[in-house]
Amino acid sequence: MQKKSVYEIITSRVIKSLEQGVVPWKKPWSGESVPSNFVTKRAYSGLNLFLLNANSFCSRYYLTFLQVSELGGRIKKNEHATPIVFWKIFEKQNSGEEKNEIEKMP
Repeated sequence: MQKKSVYEIITSRVIKSLEQGVVPWKKPWSGESVPSNFVTKRAYSGLNLFLLNANSFCSRYYLTFLQVSELGGRIKKNEHATPIVFWKIFEKQNSGEEKNEIEKMP
C-alpha cells in the first residue's frame, strides 16, 4: 500500500468535514480559540491554523508525541495524530559572482 502524501491527507480531511456539513474555514480565528502548542505557547499559523481549527476538540492546545512523553503522559491506544505542516523561510547563499548576496527562499 502506498503511503499518502501530506496533500492527500489534508484534502481528505477537508472533504470529510464538508461531507459532515462543517465548513472548516468558517471557524473563529481570533481570541482564545487560536490553536497553540501547550509547551511553547506558540500559536500555530498558516495552513496549520486552518487544519487545527477544523478539529472539534474542546481544548486549543496541542502537543507532539515527544512533548507528551517528556511530560510523563501517554497517548491513548488507537488515537491518531493530527498532521501539521512544517515550514520556514531560509536564506540561501548565491553561487554567482557576488557571494555576499543572500537570496530569500519561500
